[in-house]
Amino acid sequence: MIKNVFLVKRHPSSKSEPTRILQYSLVMQTKTDFLRRAMNILNLFLLSIVFLSFGHPTTMASSLDNTDSRHPQRQYRRFLLPNQMKVFLISDPALQRGAASMTVGTGSIHDPHDVQGLAHFLEHMLFLGTEKYPDAGSYQKFVSIHDGFSNAFTAEERTNYHFEIAPDHLDEALDRFSEFFVSPLFNPELVQREMKAVDSEHSKNLSNDFRRIFQVKREAYDLGHPALHFATGNLQTLSGVTREVLLNFYQKHYSSNRMTLAVAGPQDLDTLQEWVAGRFNQVKNRHLTALKLPETFLTQKEQFRLMRIKTVKDSR
Repeated sequence: MIKNVFLVKRHPSSKSEPTRILQYSLVMQTKTDFLRRAMNILNLFLLSIVFLSFGHPTTMASSLDNTDSRHPQRQYRRFLLPNQMKVFLISDPALQRGAASMTVGTGSIHDPHDVQGLAHFLEHMLFLGTEKYPDAGSYQKFVSIHDGFSNAFTAEERTNYHFEIAPDHLDEALDRFSEFFVSPLFNPELVQREMKAVDSEHSKNLSNDFRRIFQVKREAYDLGHPALHFATGNLQTLSGVTREVLLNFYQKHYSSNRMTLAVAGPQDLDTLQEWVAGRFNQVKNRHLTALKLPETFLTQKEQFRLMRIKTVKDSR
């Protein structure tokens, strides 16, 4: 029995498709992982992606404050740090949580062809210790004991890291969070352990209908397009990864001018800005530019195609 039918129609030049896929992925991610969470963290990582996509440093004001007519107590500020990192702040004394979201302009399309899943694996490794906080579990433990949670995801063109925490501990949480992008350890003793965790994640995803549908749709892509990369990775694709490989990818693709940070809390805007500026301006600006992708990802034959996909689970 056919359970889902997708009509796939593409224009000859589909430059925006990775963005559309990302937007679709975010909708599904919201439904499955974050809907039960406080809405401020969802809004934050969506905002950070929007600003990374459209807020170019040469066009953004150095500092701009706004208020919300629906929530007169809520104030917003966006600005650029000296290292060209884009920042968006939300201050609302009614907020009972503090939260932050960092979006980095790199994802699975940047994976080397012979090390697919590297961007996702690096995402995992950033949680496992920094020079200032070397204990592999200290970040997650700190967030957890202060009534918070943290997570991350790797998409095709973006990698997002976010957390939520009791507001009195937002300052220290930002300090720990910022070190992901300043001085990660990439501890070689933890590489093999985390590689197995990624492999387990891939095995679990094999029966996930959303991921299966997404993969079937990708079968229509041009074989040479980087959007076809195996984003999750497993033991086979990551077997040759060392600390040096991770460092090389990090230095090649992580740069403050390709990052957007969103922070929300009950503290006033000036306090939030002081906390952010003192820490995140330490992130190195490598003056990276966006990867130029091939203009088309579908061959002429695949530009209009009906796909019938049988799902694992019955769904509507």
